[in-house]
Parts: sequence; C-alpha cells; structure tokens
Amino acid sequence: MRLTDKMAALGELPVGLAHELNNPAAAASRASSQLLESLGDLQSTTIEVTRVGIDHQLWGSLVEWDRILQNRSSKATNFTTLELSNHEGELLDWLDDHGVEDGWDFSGTLAVAGIQPDDLEKIAATVPKDTLGEAIRWLTKSFTAQDLAGAIVLSTSSISKLVNAAKSFSFKDRDAGQNVDVHQGIEDTITILGNRLNQA
Repeated sequence: MRLTDKMAALGELPVGLAHELNNPAAAASRASSQLLESLGDLQSTTIEVTRVGIDHQLWGSLVEWDRILQNRSSKATNFTTLELSNHEGELLDWLDDHGVEDGWDFSGTLAVAGIQPDDLEKIAATVPKDTLGEAIRWLTKSFTAQDLAGAIVLSTSSISKLVNAAKSFSFKDRDAGQNVDVHQGIEDTITILGNRLNQA
C-alpha cells in the first residue's frame, strides 16, 4: 500500500474501527447481561436440586453429565430451522412422557446443545425419577451459563484482535529499518478494512 493510500486509510480508521468493533462489543454486552440472569437461575436451580434430595454421589453424576453434554454441544450438528424444530419436538415428547414438568421451557436449549433422547435416557437411569426434572433443568441452566460465557470470550477475543490489528496497522512504516511480517501486515489490513472490502 502506498504511503498516500495508507494515510487516507488511516484517516478513515476511527470510523471503520468503531463500525467493526460495534458487533462484538454489542454481543459481549448482551451476553454479559444474560449471563448475570442465567447465573441467578442456575443458583436457584442448584438450591432446588439440593432440596429435593440429590446426594453427593448423584451430584457427582450430574457434574460428569454436565461435562459430557458440554463436550457434545461443542460438536453439535448445525441443524436447519426445520430440523431444529423437529428435534426440539422429539425432546419435548420425551420430557412429557417421563413426567418432566415445563419441558417446553428448556427443550429448545437441549436441542441447540445437540442433546439426543438417548442421552436423556442415560441421565434418567442415574437419578431417581422424582428428581429427574430438576436434574435436567440444572443441566440446562449450566449449559446456558457456560454457553453465554463462551460467547463473551469469543466476542472479546474479536475486539482484542481488532485493536491489535489497528495498533499494528497504525504504526507500520514508522521505522524504515524494522523487520516486516508481510503476511501479518496483510491480515491486519484486511481486518481493519474488512467492512470497506465487503462493500467494494
């Protein structure tokens, strides 16, 4: 990029950077607000699960299932809208058949997480029938909280990447004798000018 072109681009940098930062910043803010609410729900559900009599051994099983389902969700298939709706319906039917109240309240979350009816069957085999609903509710609340935390990490990482790219882009050419990473320079330029390139 010629110096005159770069100076022109630098003049537009604040506006372009603000535009590029807006989406991840808004996403992080939204997820943070939702996470606060989700943690409150998780705390309330944890208290309720304890109240209905889940002991230390069963808690150990729930925590292990939480780990398994979190790992499962990270590899979940990207469903189409219709597939996701059908999958949610299957899970809701399972919850209704097993006497889980208000299954509609969290069947959607289970579907997004990639949970299958077979998974729920295995969970049901590890907890008493009268505590099944609260156990599944707790797993759902835990998944939601961790999913929101992951969204915050992703959004703030995007912000950090943009800021670092802006710093690198701005300070290039100040030292004529510096070693230059051409590939990194191209990536920084694309990151900063991404919106303009998309509009071109």
